[in-house]
Amino acid sequence: MKNTMNLAGQLMIEMSTRNIRFVAQGIGENKEKFKNLVQLVYNTNPKLSMRAAWTLTIVTDKYPELLKPYIKDLVKVLPSLPHPGAVRGILRQLSKFEIPVKVQGRLFDFCYNMLISDDQPVSIKVFSMQILYNISQKEPGLKSELYQMLEDIIMKGCKAGISARARKLIKKLNCEIIMSV
Repeated sequence: MKNTMNLAGQLMIEMSTRNIRFVAQGIGENKEKFKNLVQLVYNTNPKLSMRAAWTLTIVTDKYPELLKPYIKDLVKVLPSLPHPGAVRGILRQLSKFEIPVKVQGRLFDFCYNMLISDDQPVSIKVFSMQILYNISQKEPGLKSELYQMLEDIIMKGCKAGISARARKLIKKLNCEIIMSV
């Protein structure tokens, strides 16, 4: 995989864990190859974008420092990613990182909209909740608002994965809100 074209070609050969892991192994901790991978996440081809995002999660699970220079850009392009799988992969990784103050508001708004949307997959909602909680740790004034939002989601009725994460975060927020009084 010498360049972006070869990387894209390999990703498009087949949709399999084996292929994604093969590509991720080829990237390793090489910053230039990783940069090429990030560019493919931004691609307008939904299949390519999703497969690149999946590969990105595998690479950054092993080498998280590779993602740090791209966090701001990834936050900015989230709304335009062409596949829910790409959004899910990027949110999954962003939920593990401290988000720069400069893009926290943008990410908060994006995750809020994903969470209240009726047509988003469970995984996107769950990662969005986690990111909202993480941001509230840096912006304590958001804790009460997030607490209420999560309670409302549970009251409306939702899928098990969403309610489980919401309950877990409500419990944490409740303790944090009580401790701050």
